[in-house]
Amino acid sequence: MGSWRHQARDGGCCGAWLRALACLLLVGAAGSARAAGGVLVVRSQDLPPYAAVDQAFTQSIGQSVTHLTLGGAKNELARALAERPTLVLALGQEAASRVAALRPAAPVLCALVPFPAKIDGRLLPVPMFASPQRQAQALRQAVPSARRVGLVYVPGNSRALADAYARAAETAGLVPVRHEVAGLKDFAGAVRTLVGRVDALWLVPDPSLINAETFKFLVQTSFESKLPLLAYSQAMVKAGALIAMEAGYADMGKRAGATGRRLLGGDAGATPEHPEAALYVNRRSARLLGVDLPDAVRAQAAQVFE
Repeated sequence: MGSWRHQARDGGCCGAWLRALACLLLVGAAGSARAAGGVLVVRSQDLPPYAAVDQAFTQSIGQSVTHLTLGGAKNELARALAERPTLVLALGQEAASRVAALRPAAPVLCALVPFPAKIDGRLLPVPMFASPQRQAQALRQAVPSARRVGLVYVPGNSRALADAYARAAETAGLVPVRHEVAGLKDFAGAVRTLVGRVDALWLVPDPSLINAETFKFLVQTSFESKLPLLAYSQAMVKAGALIAMEAGYADMGKRAGATGRRLLGGDAGATPEHPEAALYVNRRSARLLGVDLPDAVRAQAAQVFE
């Protein structure tokens, strides 16, 4: 047995070692606490729209945020969700589908997802488009003579959205004329049946119906039949639609952030609001349609295409 001096030295070394170990354990615990919890953003791809929503959300949420883009390590998403985030934002269809399949305990917001209810009814979607009320008002202001407006949609995809558009049309003093189709093969025929029955066409966003070819057909039909076309993007107006209200990506992120703060604060019933939207107008289309755009509409427009 060593002397008391050796024991003291050993005890001192042991004490120092234990203190160092305790510090390491504390640091490790703190690191785990930082990893566990927090907010997770999952992007389907590294694309500018996702980046814009992500950036605005991150600035708005007021929490530590982890960012993940799919396509990396196979189990990267599962590992990120295993860290028990308190809130998840899924950007895009693939991200929403893969997050929902793993059934995280945290609330899941999603943005830039066309049909979130078809993925999982528990998802909390940030609307991709301007409010139906604002769109209907824009149509009434741009074409005051319009009374009947046509809506073509696939019930399995867009019934809820078509219902909202119809209610907004009625509130704005318009009469909605609805035409359900089974799919793309019936779309052109449905549009043709509305010619002569409506004063304008209001596009219901549905990727299964609206593509480059069908939009070209819509613009041609619009000009030939003098039917103003209410679309939902700046690009569509540039390509020939009369007007559109386009929702901004940054505002989608802000709406997601505002809802996320409420959810994290204990408001389990919080749902995202429609984002702010900008008005776009095509004066050349107006001339071809015989529509005299009011000065007030042109003044409100973020851009007027000539």
